[in-house]
Amino acid sequence: MFVREVGKLFNESSVLKRTVRSVSPTKILFYGNCQSMATATALSIMNPDIDIRYAGNSQRVAQHDPERSARLMDWCDVIISQPIMNLDNAEHHEALSARLGDKLIFMPYIYFDGFFSLFYLPRKTGRSKTGVIGEEPIVEELQRVGFRKTVDSFAAGRLDFKHAERLAFNFEEEERREQLCQIKLAPFVRENYRTTQVMMTHNHPMPDTINECARQVAQVLSLKYSPIKPDDYLEYSRITLGLGWSFLTPFAKSELQLDYPYDLQWLTKGRKMIEKVANALDISTDS
Repeated sequence: MFVREVGKLFNESSVLKRTVRSVSPTKILFYGNCQSMATATALSIMNPDIDIRYAGNSQRVAQHDPERSARLMDWCDVIISQPIMNLDNAEHHEALSARLGDKLIFMPYIYFDGFFSLFYLPRKTGRSKTGVIGEEPIVEELQRVGFRKTVDSFAAGRLDFKHAERLAFNFEEEERREQLCQIKLAPFVRENYRTTQVMMTHNHPMPDTINECARQVAQVLSLKYSPIKPDDYLEYSRITLGLGWSFLTPFAKSELQLDYPYDLQWLTKGRKMIEKVANALDISTDS
């Protein structure tokens, strides 16, 4: 149920080469989601003399205003965007490349749900019927034994969330998508994920991952960049995205052989998410 077919959504001819610009731009637009916004913030902190702006590329993210985005695209020297893979979207990566040419650089959209058994969004998303990502084993168990026994199964680690399988798919998909990008984060995640927490949620990277993204963008654009450290608490907080309802269980930690602590509230959060799934399916939480 967690294995998804990998479709080929881009042409090999569209793969971009990573080049370093000899002259630093003075006006930069980051056009993407919250990951893009955090990266723009990180670069702004280290390059206060460069005018760096952000615009959201979909209605689901902050600062989405197509007219403003169009003005900023005309204004800037360079655009750092995340490739949209949906062929029906007017800003599909090939259409955006054709329109913007050498002005455009791609950074990846980072998505790793394999670390987390469950994650709750306040709205339904994708294939989820309940807003809970990773709901499939919960749905099956609820329908089979009811709410209380499902919570017991979750607490005992008897539910198979297929963390290793999902994470392997995440890497496969991320590496496929990053063929389009000059900025590549899959190698950083693969090298560090066992010893360092690299993701806060399925799509919110930890500040260290944002640091790596900003470092690579700075390298391509010949800008300066030094990683923002936790001791720089104000600046570090500015590149820290929302935690939301995600958690690492002791069972995921064991399955993935992670060397950092699991979430001490994993059982409380898990029970609340199981309750949300049960309510969405009209399954009694008294049973």
